[in-house]
Amino acid sequence: MYIKANKTKVRGKEYTNYLLVESVLTQKGPRQKVVCSLGNLKPAPAEYWRELARKIDRSLSGQLSLESNEEQVNEIVRKVKEQQSKRVSEEVDCDEESDSSVGERIDVDRVTVEDAREAGPVHVGHQMWLKLGLNEILAELGFDERQCALTEMLALNRLVKPGSEKATREWVGRTALPDILGEDNCHLGWKTLYEQLDRLHGLRAGIESALTAKERTLLNLDDSIFLYDLTSTYFEGQCLKNDQAQHGYSRDQRADCKQVVVGLVLNKDRFPVAHEVFDGNRSDTTTVDEMLDILDARAGVSSGRTVVVDRGMSSKENLASIRRRGYHYIVATRQQERDQYLADIEGDDGWATLLKIRHGKCFDTVLNRIKIKRIAREAVRVNKEKKLTEAQKRFERARKAAEKAQEVGVSEEVAIDKSLVAIERCAELKTAGEELVCDESLIVCVSDGRKEKDRAIREKQEKKFLADLKALEARVNASRLKSAKVYENIGRLKERYSRVSRYYEIGFDEANNQLSFVENTDKKELAKELDGSYIIRTSKNDLSDQEIWQTYMMLTRVESAFRDMKSPLMEQPIFHQLERRVQTHIFICILAYHLLALVEKLFRDKGYSTSWETIRECLRTHQVVTVLLPRANSQKVLHLRRGTTPDKQHVEIYDVLGIPHDPVTPTKTLI
Repeated sequence: MYIKANKTKVRGKEYTNYLLVESVLTQKGPRQKVVCSLGNLKPAPAEYWRELARKIDRSLSGQLSLESNEEQVNEIVRKVKEQQSKRVSEEVDCDEESDSSVGERIDVDRVTVEDAREAGPVHVGHQMWLKLGLNEILAELGFDERQCALTEMLALNRLVKPGSEKATREWVGRTALPDILGEDNCHLGWKTLYEQLDRLHGLRAGIESALTAKERTLLNLDDSIFLYDLTSTYFEGQCLKNDQAQHGYSRDQRADCKQVVVGLVLNKDRFPVAHEVFDGNRSDTTTVDEMLDILDARAGVSSGRTVVVDRGMSSKENLASIRRRGYHYIVATRQQERDQYLADIEGDDGWATLLKIRHGKCFDTVLNRIKIKRIAREAVRVNKEKKLTEAQKRFERARKAAEKAQEVGVSEEVAIDKSLVAIERCAELKTAGEELVCDESLIVCVSDGRKEKDRAIREKQEKKFLADLKALEARVNASRLKSAKVYENIGRLKERYSRVSRYYEIGFDEANNQLSFVENTDKKELAKELDGSYIIRTSKNDLSDQEIWQTYMMLTRVESAFRDMKSPLMEQPIFHQLERRVQTHIFICILAYHLLALVEKLFRDKGYSTSWETIRECLRTHQVVTVLLPRANSQKVLHLRRGTTPDKQHVEIYDVLGIPHDPVTPTKTLI
């Protein structure tokens, strides 16, 4: 501090007013701050004023003086404290009127932080929800603001930290969702989320259809290719009230649990177009017609589009059904169909070598090379009598679905109409003989990497098959099985190990009660020759061999989607026991996957290769907190609710996604 003389002229007369001044550092550099006005002091040497300023500074900082005569210093200190107290009082009054903290004096020793809540992942999920316009879609279906918020909570819980509805209720309070969606919307009772699931059940088809149309327009998605595949999802519990819960082929190696089968259609850009929940014991090949009905209803015009399906759905009836609807198809044939093309596989002519390209990089290694060539062009014919029967079955399924639903959505009505049209068309063509459906192309592919995989699978199955066969032989020799049971066990082994049982001849001598099995060397050698090869069949003849292969390999995107739904989104195991809630639970997982797909697409568009799981973990450290700022010389505390300063990684993520850096708008409350 120092004392400065301030001279002014009034009516030609000069007045001197002395000021106690301190130097402070501001954003614009050093500035002088007036601590107190001292009035008109008696003249004295400059050294006197400097010493006086030092004494005042020491006294204000709490240091006691040993000198007896300090009346002038004490008087000035008293004036300084009076003016400081007056200034603080004025600032508090001003703040109470305008809620402004400008000029505030804070007791820094009492500053604390409380109510820290995780904000980064839910902030991203909320912004993606807004980008897709889901609140507008739900509002058009009659949802109010709170119901929209409840639906968003269910989806964001799947996206951020999946759990049961009870766990979701507790999780919401540990995040910044109350700050983002509003405290009133986040007040949850014990049954609130269950009631919301029931409210959503009858509207699933309408929401999915509107969301698909919104994404197609908003993101300019490529819907010329549809990728269809199935997975299974298992339950915990007996599921006695769910007719769809059945034992069946489990993709999760949980044959001990009941399950449902989930069919999912993605477009080329990895966004879901349609989904359906089937009975747990439903065969893959029987789902195609029903899924195509749903796809027609939710995706619009089908003419010219291409459907890619796995070999499990490649029956002639399914392919013919795809073509009758105006779609093209690309599908891998069943393994046993390769035998007739062995000469083409063994031949050295006509092969082209492809290299796998991932994320724009070419992997030129032996295990990444694919040999490919076109081997045939065939005409596909379908019996018209069969076509009429299939159309009638499809209509019956659609009719039953409409009767079963409490509210018949547009999708069921459209499915019924389309099935009736199919029946009428088939009735007009009902004559003996066959009809030419299309010309199709076949290409054979041989992968060096897949060759090793096929060999390993075959040898592993053969080892298990022989072990079970020898165990059966031991039981037969011990005379513990009747003849009928022996044949039954042989049939089960052949069914279980269909890949390797084909090249073993198994016999049973009832008279001598003796089991025998002999290896068929020719068939086994044929299987070795076919390792690593597969046939792709397509009705789209304007594509090159490489384009056909690349399009078929897009089917791995559906497999990736299933992995995402089962891992970061934790679709399974399912604990719901009611059929409607199981279906809505899976629908919520699909909604969450829409948000996940949007995040990853925005990163891919900017040239980044990353997963939502990685992004989610990085964002967990970005929080929303309440900073408590106690005022000096006052009992009142300013509560400042705001987001923490984002780290560099947080900023980079938000910039790629094009969303604000602050999860919430800062709020101030004086208490």
